[in-house]
Amino acid sequence: MENSDINYNHDHFLFNIFIPYAEKLSFNIKVMAGASDVLSSRYRDEGYKQNIFEIGGHGTLRGYEWKDISTSHYQLSTLEIWYGWAGLFYDRAMIFDSPG
Repeated sequence: MENSDINYNHDHFLFNIFIPYAEKLSFNIKVMAGASDVLSSRYRDEGYKQNIFEIGGHGTLRGYEWKDISTSHYQLSTLEIWYGWAGLFYDRAMIFDSPG
């Protein structure tokens, strides 16, 4: 925005594919990544929660509360294996603390 003292870049990537392999066996693969150049002091010390990424909870990283992790950079891969109505989940996240 013109005449603003806050300038930022905010890039996000999402790839999600569901692969039915057999009648009762399916795979759901998700890859997410994001990068923002908002300074970590803005969202940690000043409570600025815009233009950063908040992950956690169902849909991003299981085992954490909804939007439990705030960061300016992240990479997440999820593999879900479904046998009929039951699913096995594998989540992995890498958090990058510094912008750049």
